[in-house]
Amino acid sequence: MTFASRMATTATRLSTTYGTSISVSRTTSSAYDTATGSVTESSTSYTGAGNPDTFNFQEKDNVNVLSTDIKLLFKSGTAPLVGDSVSINSVVYRVLNVGIAVVQNTDILYTLQLRK
Repeated sequence: MTFASRMATTATRLSTTYGTSISVSRTTSSAYDTATGSVTESSTSYTGAGNPDTFNFQEKDNVNVLSTDIKLLFKSGTAPLVGDSVSINSVVYRVLNVGIAVVQNTDILYTLQLRK
């Protein structure tokens, strides 16, 4: 077992033990119909575990990071993307920014900036 896999296992264990279940959905455009002018969209969902928190005083600038934004430390087998929808306790947020903790080319943990 490599160092990166041990770190990923630890992050998963801590997230599932002390975090909350998080649902994420992603809508993608798959095809454009030139005859109708419509776009076919498909939606995929995945789950993970995480710990919602607030941004600290130094991180809030009221331009890029608002006082109402949520910082989510998130662990999932699927990498979240900007624009995904995240549901925490039945409240839906949009992902504005994704930070990735990487060890030996392995994603360990994601830090998400969420906004209603």
